[in-house]
Amino acid sequence: EFEGPLYDSWPPITHQQIFIPSEHKDDPPKYAKEIIQQFASRAFRRPATGKELQRLEQTWKAFYDVDQNFRQSIKETLVVILTSPPFLFIVEQSNGPQPEDLNAMELASKLSFFLWNGPPDDQLIQLAQAGKLEQHLTAEVDRMVQDPRFRNFANTFTEQWLSIDKFDVVETNRKRYPSLTTTVKRQLRQEPARFVEHLFRKNLPAKNLVQSNFVVVNEIVANYYGLGEQTESGFEFNPISHQQAHLGGILSQAAVLAGLSDGKEANPVKRGAWFARKIIAEPPAAPPPNVPELKDDSKLNLRERLQQHRSVKGCAKCHEGIDPWGLPFEQYDAGGLFMNDRIDAASRLPDGHEVKNLNDLRTHLVKDRMDSIAYSVARHLSIYAIGRKLTYNEDRILKQQCLELKSQDYRMLEIIQHVVASDLFLKK
Repeated sequence: EFEGPLYDSWPPITHQQIFIPSEHKDDPPKYAKEIIQQFASRAFRRPATGKELQRLEQTWKAFYDVDQNFRQSIKETLVVILTSPPFLFIVEQSNGPQPEDLNAMELASKLSFFLWNGPPDDQLIQLAQAGKLEQHLTAEVDRMVQDPRFRNFANTFTEQWLSIDKFDVVETNRKRYPSLTTTVKRQLRQEPARFVEHLFRKNLPAKNLVQSNFVVVNEIVANYYGLGEQTESGFEFNPISHQQAHLGGILSQAAVLAGLSDGKEANPVKRGAWFARKIIAEPPAAPPPNVPELKDDSKLNLRERLQQHRSVKGCAKCHEGIDPWGLPFEQYDAGGLFMNDRIDAASRLPDGHEVKNLNDLRTHLVKDRMDSIAYSVARHLSIYAIGRKLTYNEDRILKQQCLELKSQDYRMLEIIQHVVASDLFLKK
């Protein structure tokens, strides 16, 4: 018996997209020109210029003249296209150092690599070629967020924003956390991206990032949280109501919290610094050189060791903006699971507010700090979209403009729309 691979048509669609239908199939030079023109324009994400096509046709002819093998000569020419700068780099031509508007094809390419991590589709290209993309920008962003390719964005952006790679490298103590197996870790790692993807697709308020009455899980992740009876989705991630005060939002997700530990116990310093940088965009100052490590004194609890560390000259100022944010996370172990309410997780925050635990912190954030959280989301989205850090002026303007979304509860898709419509994105 022979089985697969199976194709809906033969030659397969991938072959047909290169060796396109044409009335010139029996005329190699003309057919090669058609193939090269279409493929190069798709690869370069803009119409190929006359000079580019001329060079590529000469390249094809040189390969074809060797042994008259049409298919092989086309393959060799495509290799040249796929190793050329217009394919490998997103090129934005400028006439000078001053900001300029993106042209239509540049905008289509920038938008598709932002939201799909890939080239623009036919609809984007057609709108750009017709000069109508900018006037249909809102509708196109809506369409692209609902497209399956948006998952590429969710995976990459969430990993970079929330530093999920830390979860990959931390070596969790297997004796203390036997349920955190390789298979479970693989599924837990996907949870933040699936959660953020759900918020964007459904255009939910940004407050769900810190306080939500649902989690987005599959069966394996649900079992890890003790919610196994509430879903039968297999490996598919779906939103379910958790009805647990300690769950909901990204602040209690196991991949985040376990990644911000040493594999044995929770680390409020790592969690506090991560929170300040990623969630409220108030990064702590860089530590001075030669800062000593936190002493491993088993006679002292972690809170006492932190106090001892802060007494070292030069350490106190940095930790004033870190530790108070990290202490409310003390109820969650190095495996990212909630332990109990008896653990001392009280903290006086850098903004002067006092909280008893992470739930208190969440309530405070939703009530008093949503402006900071929404700005942080917009800031990280902007950096991801344009591929560079923001200047001081750009950062201040973005922070002020974000307040325009407050009346709509800082809805997540609208934050993307705001970034795309900004000069940061539309100019080069």
